[in-house]
Amino acid sequence: MRQIGTLASESEARRLSGFLTFNGIDNTIEREGHEWSLWIHNEDRIPEAREELDRFHENPRDPRYAQAAQAAEELDRREELHRDLYNDRVLKIRRRLQRPAPLRCPVTFLFIAASVLITLLSGFGKDPAIAKWMIFGPVRAPFAAIEVGQWWRLITPIFLHFNSMHLLFDMIMFFQFGMLIETVHGSLRAVLLILVAAVISNVAEALLGHGIFGGMSGVVYAQFGYVWMRGYFDPSVGFSLRGDTVIMLVGWAILCGVGVIPDVANAAHFGGLFTGMFIGLTSAMLRRQGWV
Repeated sequence: MRQIGTLASESEARRLSGFLTFNGIDNTIEREGHEWSLWIHNEDRIPEAREELDRFHENPRDPRYAQAAQAAEELDRREELHRDLYNDRVLKIRRRLQRPAPLRCPVTFLFIAASVLITLLSGFGKDPAIAKWMIFGPVRAPFAAIEVGQWWRLITPIFLHFNSMHLLFDMIMFFQFGMLIETVHGSLRAVLLILVAAVISNVAEALLGHGIFGGMSGVVYAQFGYVWMRGYFDPSVGFSLRGDTVIMLVGWAILCGVGVIPDVANAAHFGGLFTGMFIGLTSAMLRRQGWV
């Protein structure tokens, strides 16, 4: 950091400092007696900053200095607001982490319990007395039951699993992503993501699939897509995924999609994945603009 000159008043110093900051030249102003000194952080930008200082001395009332300084102040205000929001979020998360896991993430535990209970009671989908009320609808007319008011079928297929490995895989992944999202965002946003993903992935499978379907995989892929995109484009949220986790889940979806692994609800997987990615990307962009 090097001092490149002085200015006569604080107002002039702040105008030029704001202009330099707006143009990517990091700087600091300090009071020295009756004048204000200007320090440049990056040695490589010193020649450019000196030229601008000379131009400023020639015409300190040039409107571009005031406009740039005002824009820089607005950026500072936004950054300060983001820091305050981030600190508030960190404090809330710390408070949640002090609570037992079932109390901290009740939605995640409730959906896991419902999935395990319904799957076991239905004999992994083999008991028609239970399974018939959980599935989306007849294969040839999947929306027939919904059209007569049985709207719960838009969601309930996520609770029904057809074998123990299917149930185990979905519950492990749902637990990991669900705990992460609910701890950071709270129960309301966690359940909204689950319900939106359930409806979209189930409808996608009903439209594009070829038979009776069920399972939490579409929701899991939505949670994965959300954490992936939100964490990548908004690191301040605190989400992070290992590269091998991304490769594994994306690779699994592709292998299932091309038929290497048969009898999988591919439309539900991709419907959930794209839903989560869209929500994660959109929320990250809104966050960066200071709208959420």
